[in-house]
Amino acid sequence: EIRNASDWHLHIQGCAGVLVDGVTIRGDSRFPNNDGVDPDSSQDVTIVNSVIDVADDGVCPKATAGYGPVRNLLVRNCTIRSKSHAIKFGTNTDTEMSNITFDQITILDSNGGMSIQARSGGLITNVTWSNVQFETRYEAPRWWGNADWLSITNDQRNPGDIPAQISNIRLVNITGRTENGGVISGRG
Repeated sequence: EIRNASDWHLHIQGCAGVLVDGVTIRGDSRFPNNDGVDPDSSQDVTIVNSVIDVADDGVCPKATAGYGPVRNLLVRNCTIRSKSHAIKFGTNTDTEMSNITFDQITILDSNGGMSIQARSGGLITNVTWSNVQFETRYEAPRWWGNADWLSITNDQRNPGDIPAQISNIRLVNITGRTENGGVISGRG
């Protein structure tokens, strides 16, 4: 069990062939920026049979400039609770993020469910969310999310930046209860 990190609990950066199995992560729900697991510019990462209960993002794939792409990420059979987004891509989306699957996921009592916040010029493609049960609720303005079960946005981090490309996103067998709707918005 990993408890109460002052920042991200598990930052997997620039790695290949990582297995996280049966890990429980519990963060202090009063403090922002204590993400659960952040697979960052890594390949062939598997996160399974785990429980993540944090104030900020539960699982947060990132692709940071200079570190390479995120490829072949599998998250399966996990329970996630967050005061922000249970699952959030970004905001570092500088390079390719591809072949990413979230399957058999339970999202409990979270301010946001599934989110892609593309803010820089990478490519996000071949993402599947399947067999997800969610419950989202509005927490407070200081946390990311608005009780939205789905939020996919593509915007410039800074004026003049090239927006990321998002393609081939699949939602399969998604069920739940929410206090708000979902949003898909972008700039091309």
